[in-house]
Amino acid sequence: MIKCIRAIERKPKTLFLVDGIGALLTALLLFAVLRPFHELFGMPQITVTYLSIIAAIFCLYSMSCYLF
Repeated sequence: MIKCIRAIERKPKTLFLVDGIGALLTALLLFAVLRPFHELFGMPQITVTYLSIIAAIFCLYSMSCYLF
């Protein structure tokens, strides 16, 4: 854990990359896995779609912070 913290201290922009990848994974899993099986999880399909859109927006924000 200390090694990870030291690596982020040396390159703080890397944190945005990790966050962007996590948000991308969240958006993909929500849209590709949870959306088709929304009835099994008890969530309306539109709610799952909105959540995946929000995750995609966070992904774009984090990736743009990493790149610029």
